[in-house]
Amino acid sequence: MQSLDYQASDNTTEMHEKIRDEKIAERIANFKAGQDGLAYFAAQTGGKSLFNSNDISGGLQRVLDEQTGYYLIGYVPDSETFDPTKQKFNKLEVKVKRPGLKVSYRSGFFNSGATLAAAPNPAFDKKIANALMSPFAVNEITLNINALYADDPVDGAYIRSFLHIDARNLTFTDEADGWKTSTFDVAAVTFGDNGVPAENKESKYTIRTKGPTYDSMLKNGFVYVLMMPVKMPGVYQYRVAVRDTVSGKVGSASQVVEIPNLIKQGLTISSLAVEGITPTIWQNITQGKVGNNPGQMHVASTLLYDTVMKQFVAGNVLRYGFEVYNAKLDGPTPRLETQVKILQNNKVVIEGAVNKFDASTQTDMRHIKISSAVMLRETLPVGDYVLQVSVNDTVGKKRAVQIFPFEIIK
Repeated sequence: MQSLDYQASDNTTEMHEKIRDEKIAERIANFKAGQDGLAYFAAQTGGKSLFNSNDISGGLQRVLDEQTGYYLIGYVPDSETFDPTKQKFNKLEVKVKRPGLKVSYRSGFFNSGATLAAAPNPAFDKKIANALMSPFAVNEITLNINALYADDPVDGAYIRSFLHIDARNLTFTDEADGWKTSTFDVAAVTFGDNGVPAENKESKYTIRTKGPTYDSMLKNGFVYVLMMPVKMPGVYQYRVAVRDTVSGKVGSASQVVEIPNLIKQGLTISSLAVEGITPTIWQNITQGKVGNNPGQMHVASTLLYDTVMKQFVAGNVLRYGFEVYNAKLDGPTPRLETQVKILQNNKVVIEGAVNKFDASTQTDMRHIKISSAVMLRETLPVGDYVLQVSVNDTVGKKRAVQIFPFEIIK
């Protein structure tokens, strides 16, 4: 009986040890399985996985050490790689000849179709399409933009972009009677915050000029106005490219534009349309000797150049125009107050008075047009400034602000 009792006790011990070993093995397997996913993900994307250490500083130091010296290799796949009809994983493999070296690289990529070919109208020239897709500017044609947001009563939100093009980079063909002709393509694309193209537009334009107008165009460039409808609110990167049809030269530029949600958002101001004019021209405007359409731009190329380049001269007048949306009505009209400030390094250098706006002459209370001007004192030094316009809705108890960065030059 004692022998049997001893044997039973020994079997129980072995069973307990076996259960313990199985539990330990299960925990180790679970722990390893929890890390395998991270290790696999890091390896497949060219990264490193750091395990079983509370030394965060040491792990970060390893990362920083690897960044001190490395080779970055890239390649451009064939266009067929991004065929949206062939959803597949494109495998990559990088090998080195020297023994002992390790290479970090992504194992491949999916042709998600998030390219310009997935846009509604993919009929862009390949070179101009590449310029639109690249986050870096192409400077074969010097191009600058000032992209403004506004809302149309019928068509909704749109981007109105002023493109300053250096005419010296275009090819002009001689024609009869001294006329010179140049043709160029313009293409624009908006990219959402997910990097996918949202809207695009393309057009072809021909310039025909001669004499002093041609000379002035070569000296100062010219401005092309492009309208781009935007269907959905959000923050977009707006890219524009211009291609000379004769030489094939391309220029591109980009700007971030925010399209507000007027349905959910309260009091809102459109982008500011700003131009620099001399005090004499401003006096003629106030006296009714020239047009006074809010936001209207003069046709003189030097003024449009200043507007797009956002460069102005001290002593001149900044004339600005904008629209106000979602103002609360007090009877047939809203009660709005406006104020303008000029800031440099977050300090106010010019502060205008608070003015009550008379909206009785407005025809659309959903799109209230306002224009005014501010004098740039001759004593303002050269440098970077910000024009700040604020609107206070005294009925809806809301305030909206819009800014316009610019530079004062000699």
